[in-house]
Amino acid sequence: MSLQLKRYTRCISALSLVLLLPWNIILCCGPSLSNDEDRFLLFNDAIDGNFGIKLSTYSEALFYIDEAENHPDFKRNCSEWKKYTNNKASEKDIYVVQYQTPPQLFLDAYTLNNWQGFKGNSFIQWLALKQNRTALDYMALAKQAEAVDILNADPWDTTVERKKQAVMMLANLNYKRIANAPVYLQQRYAFQAIKLWYYVGADETPAMQKLQQVYLKHLEGNNTIVAAWAKIYFAMVQKDPTQTTLYLLKAFDESEEKKQFSFLRIEKNDLSALEKVTKNAYTKSLIHTMSAIKTNGRALEHIKPVATLTPESKFLPILIGREINKLETWLSTPRILGFYDNYWDEKYNYKTTAQHQILEKKDAAYLNQFIEFLIAHNKKHSRPALQLALVHLYNIQQNYAAARRLLDQLPVYCNKHYETQKLIEQVIVTAHIEDIGKETVKEKLAINMNRLLRLNPSFKKRLNKETYQSWEDENAERSDDISELLLILSRAYKKKGDLLTSGLLYTKANITTNAYDGWQETDIGYDHIAWYDRFAKPSTIDGLLALKHTINKTAFEKLLSPSLWAKDDMYKDLKRNYVF
Repeated sequence: MSLQLKRYTRCISALSLVLLLPWNIILCCGPSLSNDEDRFLLFNDAIDGNFGIKLSTYSEALFYIDEAENHPDFKRNCSEWKKYTNNKASEKDIYVVQYQTPPQLFLDAYTLNNWQGFKGNSFIQWLALKQNRTALDYMALAKQAEAVDILNADPWDTTVERKKQAVMMLANLNYKRIANAPVYLQQRYAFQAIKLWYYVGADETPAMQKLQQVYLKHLEGNNTIVAAWAKIYFAMVQKDPTQTTLYLLKAFDESEEKKQFSFLRIEKNDLSALEKVTKNAYTKSLIHTMSAIKTNGRALEHIKPVATLTPESKFLPILIGREINKLETWLSTPRILGFYDNYWDEKYNYKTTAQHQILEKKDAAYLNQFIEFLIAHNKKHSRPALQLALVHLYNIQQNYAAARRLLDQLPVYCNKHYETQKLIEQVIVTAHIEDIGKETVKEKLAINMNRLLRLNPSFKKRLNKETYQSWEDENAERSDDISELLLILSRAYKKKGDLLTSGLLYTKANITTNAYDGWQETDIGYDHIAWYDRFAKPSTIDGLLALKHTINKTAFEKLLSPSLWAKDDMYKDLKRNYVF
């Protein structure tokens, strides 16, 4: 046989093997998860409040917009107006006029002096008084300014220039009113003029000059909400880029509503340029705050200066919280959920397990560095949010003894967010260092878990797997904390050999892990028995059925029980399968 024929025969044989031998590789689609679902996060990064930077938390909440009625800036504006009325008008009524009344509706009532549509509104009653005519006239101009719509105008719209002229007239009218108005209204007239001049456009040089003059005379250095808002417009007409960055940072600091605008317009190189020319410690702290927010990777190099320059910074807890969430994503998520992110390298190959291990070691080392930083900071500037942050870092590190020592020093908090976080940490510690098989420990776990449910009604909705949909829950990342704790407990009981308890906890947790739990079209599906199909024994099913039919369940057994049990036959069929 020739060499060429031998090669041909070998190729045919190899192809036959490929076609005839059974294959064990199954190619299929994995689960489709949201950004929140594929991360195991149990630390509330906004434990001290998110201060308007919801967009920059380590969560897909970037895509959510705060409801206007809960917006701190709007409440602050209403509070300032209430004070100006000598508390004659309620904040609720001021809010209705300011933010729920369409401009034309208000202007029609103003023109006709007919306020019947606002009957019972204390703010309108105050404005309608003769001695408050100046305030009423301001509100009319403010409503006209609210109705202005020339931004991003259609270039083919021939009325744009005419609209611009009308806006310019309105801006100048606000400007003229400043001189004879009370100081309170002077600032608001100044704000309206500045805003409208900015809307007309930067090509109107005289308007831009007026804008800067009015800001510096009437708003610079004031702590009113309109002064904070005006910084945006003042910033955007500066010729010096560092001044633009400076005032955008100030707006970011002072206004909740304008944070997103500032965040999106400041680049990292802008921050570096400003840092080179500023000597102000608070400004430097804001520079590093924004730099930390814009850093997707390790941001300790920016968090440290914030802690040093402004140890009581309102932003520090959320910066630390974001960093903890990153560490949870990098370390806790793969360990608990079994998911590992895959990244493409320059050769378009997936990173290998060895490379994952290298990254894990680096992340573990970074965790140690972060703990050292927070220990040192807490010695001088301790506060509840940062103490709880340190406890959680110990738990990520799996140093449960250290976490318990610190937990034992913490009080019962009246603050709901602090107490919730403390209870989460207590459950984690209990699951790992106490004998969870003891009835007393089970009772303790049930007490803490039920307290969490009482403090957070959304947790209860999350546990109803038959009706809960994560995409309908804006706060899904917080709502799933109870489920994530159940999963931790499930892992702990499985390690102890208690398959019945572990399976019930896993099923109730209803969290997608790197395992096949089925896809259900009905209330009861394979997911109700998936865990038992993988791990249980016949005796486990016997115990499961016994618990299902127990009338007087303990608090812990109630915690284990699903919102809806599968039928007995489903469990019995599964038990029969074990024989085969």
